[in-house]
Amino acid sequence: MANQTITNEGYYRGSQTFLGNGSTTTFTLLTTNFDPLPKEEGEFNIYINNVIQLASTYSYNASTGVVTFTSAPALGVTISVELGAWDRELGGYQFIKLNDVVNNFIISYVGEEKIITKASRTEILGDLFVNRNLIKNNALMYKKTIIEELQLVLIHGLLHLVGFSHENEDRLKKIENEILDKVWKDAK
Repeated sequence: MANQTITNEGYYRGSQTFLGNGSTTTFTLLTTNFDPLPKEEGEFNIYINNVIQLASTYSYNASTGVVTFTSAPALGVTISVELGAWDRELGGYQFIKLNDVVNNFIISYVGEEKIITKASRTEILGDLFVNRNLIKNNALMYKKTIIEELQLVLIHGLLHLVGFSHENEDRLKKIENEILDKVWKDAK
């Protein structure tokens, strides 16, 4: 049996990693990482060194939770078995999708008795273009983190999309600062 790495992260996300030793072809999924075990091959993906593997390179026995490769993974490679529903990009700021930001913005700040009284989520409001070099330069210039500057840019852009403009700069800045204060306060 190859070395196994089991972590709390693996338990919560439905994944398990193994290290190839160059001779082992079978790897057993554990119920501490998959509860219940996947019922069939299509419920999970297998990656070797972050490259997805074709189903033709392995077989799966659902009654035992054993994955058998047609040839042994090489010595030192990382084999990761992940539920198909799990998003590999979940958890890092760099992977937050604009739709997530918009949905959280709408839920948190749009509605009766909220900062913005109305905006329809069913309408296409427009596009936001983010210049990462400008964000990086502004973060350095204004002594902020890149995340703080990105939050400012996204909130500023979303406010434009729901109808705020620079014609009433004071109101735009006031609402922008209220939202940023709440975002930064809630993050602490």
